[in-house]
Amino acid sequence: MNVVCAFLPEAAPLIQELGLKKESFSSFTLYQNKEHRLVVSGLGAKNITHAVSFLYELDPRPSVPWLNIGIAGHGSAPIGSAHLVVKCTDSQTQKSIYPPQLFSCPLPKTILETVEKPVTEYKNGLAYDMEGYGYFKSASRHSSAELVQSVKVVSDNPDNPTSHFDKSTVHEMISYHLPSIVHIINEMETLSHQILPDPEIELGFTKIFPSHPFTETQSHQLRKAVRQAIALGVPLSELEDASQHSTDSRSALRKINQLLDRKRLYS
Repeated sequence: MNVVCAFLPEAAPLIQELGLKKESFSSFTLYQNKEHRLVVSGLGAKNITHAVSFLYELDPRPSVPWLNIGIAGHGSAPIGSAHLVVKCTDSQTQKSIYPPQLFSCPLPKTILETVEKPVTEYKNGLAYDMEGYGYFKSASRHSSAELVQSVKVVSDNPDNPTSHFDKSTVHEMISYHLPSIVHIINEMETLSHQILPDPEIELGFTKIFPSHPFTETQSHQLRKAVRQAIALGVPLSELEDASQHSTDSRSALRKINQLLDRKRLYS
């Protein structure tokens, strides 16, 4: 399980609850045990994207669950309430990501909008943060969509705007919801074992994937191609070669599929 928080007060309760040990790297400070890794990314989409990449490089398996925990503003929910994100929208592009939830969750659900700076005008029923979309976009490239989730605890709302926010309350707010957060972690870890991919397919995928920045859709297409290559008896080295001699991800998939078509024709 990989956990990403923007700030240490958001992470500290879980670090203590899971007994994570501190280990310093040049880019981030890592907190981990045998089953969990946690990184404090810092504010904003750029920082959290780097944190996701850092964690992925430590364990590039696509079956690893991801969880983002942090505070957020909200247009109608009470201060201190926790919510599971079911939709995340980038305020600049209006693009949205819909993380599917295939596990039981004791928390209410919310829509999250990622903004570039703290909001002063709140919309009813909407949560606001500065990292969510960047987190979902980057983590979803490395794992199945149902294994990428986010929990937000409300820190400000129209009655208690950010100008009144007391940072010292964050630790207590997150701590209050630890039972629910740990429940979600356990459910996601169970789910990850249920949808564990074929090791041979994932080995082929991880060898080819780094050659180009494949989108989530292209990643699924690549896994399908690897599965077909194995079924046809095509050496995965031929797929690697086709990808490495391509200019981009689209070209790589086209060459790989052309290779498989030829193998089907003469098999």
